Amino acid sequence: MLTGQNGILNKTTEAKVKTQKANELESLKLGILESYDNSGNISIIKLQENLKEKGIEYSQSNELPIRVNMGNNKYIITKSGKVIEDVIKYNENGLKVCLDATHNIYDGYNKTTNIWYDLSGNENNAVLSNFENNDVSGWNNGSLKVKGNTTDKAISNECVKIPYGLQENESFSLEMVFEDNDNVRTTYLSADNGWHTFKFHDYKNSDGTFDGIFYIGGNIYNNPSNSFKNRFEPKDTEYLLKQHKIYYVAYTYEKDINKATLYINGAKNTYTKNYIGNNEVCNYFIIRALEEDGTKSGSATYHQIRFYNRVLNSEEVASNFSLDSSKYKIKSD
Repeated sequence: MLTGQNGILNKTTEAKVKTQKANELESLKLGILESYDNSGNISIIKLQENLKEKGIEYSQSNELPIRVNMGNNKYIITKSGKVIEDVIKYNENGLKVCLDATHNIYDGYNKTTNIWYDLSGNENNAVLSNFENNDVSGWNNGSLKVKGNTTDKAISNECVKIPYGLQENESFSLEMVFEDNDNVRTTYLSADNGWHTFKFHDYKNSDGTFDGIFYIGGNIYNNPSNSFKNRFEPKDTEYLLKQHKIYYVAYTYEKDINKATLYINGAKNTYTKNYIGNNEVCNYFIIRALEEDGTKSGSATYHQIRFYNRVLNSEEVASNFSLDSSKYKIKSD
């Protein structure tokens, strides 16, 4: 009765933890409430002064989000002044989007929610549309399944819109943890202007079976004479995807030298390519089933999507991959 899983001591400890968190959240929310200026906006200077008066440790920043430490707990004050628990273990420098299907935590985990919450504090929350919410579509076991077009007649309109864009010729990094489900063309992620397109194929065509094409391109609609030179293709990576296997993929673009780098399952499998021309502005990224040529595509499961507004180096990629490989049992083969 005293020491079991549901014993008195264990329940007492849980109650203390909940009470402590509730008190911490109340103190933070009060500090935020006292930090609004006459224009109705949060003054970062006032907020930091209020946190300092309350003895709360905070990250030095000139804008939201900021991170705070209270006892054994960490929190993020988001861009709009909400408070969420800081569950991010990845490199936080320049992290603008962190979509983690195992931590959809703003309002508790909800299998039917159409919001994939951004845990970075920047509130770049993704919106899900036209999901069926069953075993092959929607939230499932701490992941998000996006169903593709399994036949030419069965059209899937499922999509995930991520409200994060890029400035002209801006450096950035993208990390994804995903798996292909059905050995045909998978879903993909692309910018609204078609400049950055990240596709992962396992499909058959008239030329035979192409297993595991990383088809990552520049502007696929404009400049057709040079667009293929901007892309990573099978001949560039010599890497094969396998069905029902989880992969970590990182992609970086360094504006100063027009250099693209692709990492597959960590820094051991690294490929580079020089870009031609500059990258254009985009407003958002989207995951969907249809490709630009309208052909059928398959199903993929997404675990993580992360964007940075800077270039991750190989050591940072290796560190982030180490966390993902441990969490998702990814092998660096």
